[in-house]
Amino acid sequence: MSLTMKSVDLGRLKITPGKKVMAQLGASFLVDSRRRIEAGIGSNGKAMRAYSPDYAKVRAKFGRVIDHRTLVFSDRMLSARVVKATTDTSVTIGWGPGEESLKALGNEERTPFVAPTAAERKVLISRVKSMVKSKIAADLAAARAIKK
Repeated sequence: MSLTMKSVDLGRLKITPGKKVMAQLGASFLVDSRRRIEAGIGSNGKAMRAYSPDYAKVRAKFGRVIDHRTLVFSDRMLSARVVKATTDTSVTIGWGPGEESLKALGNEERTPFVAPTAAERKVLISRVKSMVKSKIAADLAAARAIKK
């Protein structure tokens, strides 16, 4: 899954976010989306599909949540998500090769959870604008300090 932001619109200024900002954005999305997923909310902003009755019995046997889909049993799948790559305008989040990526793919087919919700997109855009403004302010302060 890739989040892309070609430029940040700050009124008359259009700024490219940069790799550092995009990496921070990706890391914050991992935290925010994990909370959403554990609450049982999918990419569409609605409750994810319920567990099948047979699988709910297995989860109950191990003391896991069964009243809503959390996608957490061993915690390995969600913990295996990482920021895989960044550019000045995008961040790619995903899984490495192996079992956890296969679990994620299967779960995504059953009940989409990987992409940000509409509400998360708004937060991400706001967050990028804030980070870019902070970077500009810091750069200006550093330039003024050099002039003195």
